[in-house]
Amino acid sequence: MREAGHPLAGRALRSEIAFGGGMIVAAGSTFLAIGYRHGITGAGLAVIMLVIVRSDWRAHIIPNLANLAAAGLALVDALLSEQPQSAVIDALARGAGLFLLFLGFRSAFRFWRGREGLGLGDVKLAGVLGLWLDFPYIPVAIEMACLCAIVYVLARKIVSGRPIDSLARLPFGAFLAPAIWVTWLWQRIPS
Repeated sequence: MREAGHPLAGRALRSEIAFGGGMIVAAGSTFLAIGYRHGITGAGLAVIMLVIVRSDWRAHIIPNLANLAAAGLALVDALLSEQPQSAVIDALARGAGLFLLFLGFRSAFRFWRGREGLGLGDVKLAGVLGLWLDFPYIPVAIEMACLCAIVYVLARKIVSGRPIDSLARLPFGAFLAPAIWVTWLWQRIPS
């Protein structure tokens, strides 16, 4: 057990404070940008997406509870729409469709390559993406996540000077989660 005066304990505390501050800034800015009606659910989305980023980055795990919370919050957000019944049905259809699409991709990759290429948490997060975003915005979020992941891999190669390892694990949820939030903000900010 580390003592309170240990340098790593101070760094861990600063990290926790910075993470908490980031959550407050993300939630607050979302609420201010969107307004009261959808701002509360959007602030919740911001916090949950940051929790997913942190967890996937540190342990390559997207917690089921975070995906479940984001899914439930998406349905609450849909209920706040002008036509709640239609919004909930549309959200569920998009979520199920993306979940099945990513599950199919995961299964096909495993079949052809003989190893996992996408975690089940990422598949569930894709379902969450469908719950939150309308059809025109879905490809935007996926492309944003993929481009950010590619830039990260290339930057890491340039900085380290080592070749790209095609078998290295990449926390894709750490790129997809903020892309969902940013794209949702873009979708919702009043014109």
